Amino acid sequence: MQAETKIILPPTPFGASLAVTALVLGAGGEFFEVNYDPEGLIFARSYLEPEIWKKRIIEALKKPEKKEEREKGRKKREERQMRIPFIPGAPPGTDGHVLKEKLEIWRGSLKADERENILGALLEFLDKSNFPKGLYQKISPGKDFRIELGGDDVEPPRLVIGEGFYELGKFHGIKDLKPGRPSFGKVELRMRKDYSALLYASLLSFQVAFEDGRRPTYIFMTLSIDPGTVLQSRSLDLLRETFKCTLKFTRKQGFFAIYTDPEAYRLALIYRILGRHAGKLEMFFEDLRRCGIKITSFSKSGRRFFKVSEISIIFSEISTLGRAMKSMGIEEKDIEDIAYALSSLLISSVHLSKLSKNPTPYEALRISLKALARAIMETNLKAALDEIYGIMRRLKVEEVRLSMVGKSTDVERDFMEVEEKEEMKREELFKEEMKRILRLERTLVRMV
Repeated sequence: MQAETKIILPPTPFGASLAVTALVLGAGGEFFEVNYDPEGLIFARSYLEPEIWKKRIIEALKKPEKKEEREKGRKKREERQMRIPFIPGAPPGTDGHVLKEKLEIWRGSLKADERENILGALLEFLDKSNFPKGLYQKISPGKDFRIELGGDDVEPPRLVIGEGFYELGKFHGIKDLKPGRPSFGKVELRMRKDYSALLYASLLSFQVAFEDGRRPTYIFMTLSIDPGTVLQSRSLDLLRETFKCTLKFTRKQGFFAIYTDPEAYRLALIYRILGRHAGKLEMFFEDLRRCGIKITSFSKSGRRFFKVSEISIIFSEISTLGRAMKSMGIEEKDIEDIAYALSSLLISSVHLSKLSKNPTPYEALRISLKALARAIMETNLKAALDEIYGIMRRLKVEEVRLSMVGKSTDVERDFMEVEEKEEMKREELFKEEMKRILRLERTLVRMV
């Protein structure tokens, strides 16, 4: 008889995204499903033995460091370390209390330089557990509304608790069915120790950026899978590969590339994914149309986290864009170059509008590049041509051109590192980027 394992997802949007991302990365075989159970909670299901699934999840959440990266100076790595998204402290209501008193795995500091040690302790705890075997859900409605995922009475991370728990209507199908106005009581989510450990480890593994300030901001990337989705082997492989590549690439771009202009970064990722998978449009349209990527930002105030923004990419947008480019007369062999060129230019314009002493030309380029990206999506040839003429006119200024092509070269080098491609000399890559930009202009002019 074929093995089957079913796991209830946490009843908050971000908690469910964290869990489903870890579960997808660890899933194997030829089947993965996300759907509703009879009580209205969302579950994930796979044809895997619980122990095998657990081992694969742990391997997926680990962060193996390459030899050459270990040999780089510690100072550079420390400067780029992200603060851990936990509430420190010993009292109840803090992540420090859960890690120390409930999970009993960590009594040290929660500073950034302990990230790898804390992640290792969480995964070791998970490895010794029987996750996900024996999980159940229990809903106790009333004035104090309580949801249990397992019987250990352990809280999930404070960030997961803080996201939307005050709104009963957001509980994925769970509603107050009594007549009259809904009552406002305490809402509690409790879970088994190993499930809590999985969510803590996922927070560390899927964090992509951090910015300090009056209200520190933490940014995460997760998968989004709508209930009613069934994935087979090929589509699962494509989903995992796309997410892991996009996660690593985004982490390299940093906080300002994402946060300065979320729409510019969203468009850049759509074109980046299209360029990488231009030959797989049907899979994005048919198999992965209800899947996507979310980049979610949270700020911290005291002992609470609150959501600031969310960037959403639905994978059906990838296939729609590819079809739009083909309908405009762009040949398949040119789609990759044009998509990569637009992606790199968009990200470069965001970086340079922050880094340059004179940001005005780069801010104008960013606006024009976003308009061009949207015009191509909408197959609006006239608008696309107007924007490309404006873009090329600005790039005729030598300082602007060299800065944009130079920064685009850095973006492409980041992507080559993520894909583990053979590294090109910067001069060669610079020339290649210039050719791509000119090819973008020639292709659009030729179509008109």
